[in-house]
Amino acid sequence: MTRDDLREIRSLGWLQQSMFGVGTFLFSGAFWLFCSIVAEQKTFEFTSWMGMCVISMICGVALGAVGLTLFGMKQKRLNKYFPTDPV
Repeated sequence: MTRDDLREIRSLGWLQQSMFGVGTFLFSGAFWLFCSIVAEQKTFEFTSWMGMCVISMICGVALGAVGLTLFGMKQKRLNKYFPTDPV
């Protein structure tokens, strides 16, 4: 394993975890707020708060996807050196 590989894995670890964490936080909070707003209405009317919830959910999914992509890159690099199938 090269020194550059270890440096890259170390530098992307915290970024991957924090992006996925923030993404899930944004998505889950906005989703439940959206559900709460819809439940309190007698007839469905799309409000600006609902729009903000949708935007937050989209941003949360995007951040989560980037975090998962970085995790996949890290796992791919580690699997190159530590294969799961022993030969």
